[in-house]
Amino acid sequence: AHAGSRHGFELLRRAQRERPAARLVHERIGERMFAALLEAGRQVIVLDPTGVWWGLRAGADGGLGFPVPVIGGDRADVVLPAEAGATLAALLVARRQSAVVDTSGFTMGERRRFYGAFLAGLHHENRAALHLVVDEADELAPQRPLPDQTTVLHEMDRIVRRGRARGFRVLMITQRPAVLHKDVLSQAGCLIAMQLTAAQDRA
Repeated sequence: AHAGSRHGFELLRRAQRERPAARLVHERIGERMFAALLEAGRQVIVLDPTGVWWGLRAGADGGLGFPVPVIGGDRADVVLPAEAGATLAALLVARRQSAVVDTSGFTMGERRRFYGAFLAGLHHENRAALHLVVDEADELAPQRPLPDQTTVLHEMDRIVRRGRARGFRVLMITQRPAVLHKDVLSQAGCLIAMQLTAAQDRA
């Protein structure tokens, strides 16, 4: 299924917790999707709180992968300040630049503030097709948000519900669909579920 489905939203559950999200998506469904999108000149932005999506630049055969810059994290091409969310969003939209945005080095508070500003900036600036991949999506849209998570949840909900009119095609990844906010989950046009063992995640 493609991220540009009826609601512009897919939910993918990692098949094995010990395998990095980037490797699973790259090997199972992501390799063809990313290759097709990038080769077609489409813009793809990955929000990576785990620090593993840099692996998109390495091919499954050990050769070169996709030529996307990594912004932030231990393998950064460009250092990412926590307060640069809005600025980075405007820059990526203006340049139509695909990127991996690695927030694994941020504290939880820094990450929430960054995501809130970044998503708000994307929503404000973007008007063309943009494929947004959100790893650990329940972190941005938790079912039971803490007070400092409400801004990020609002921005995620706005993009998932109404972002298609502004070009957004969203793919979200979570290990626990049950803890993803139902206002976001209910917008899924396509759900891909693998090895869900908990009854509440299968409901």
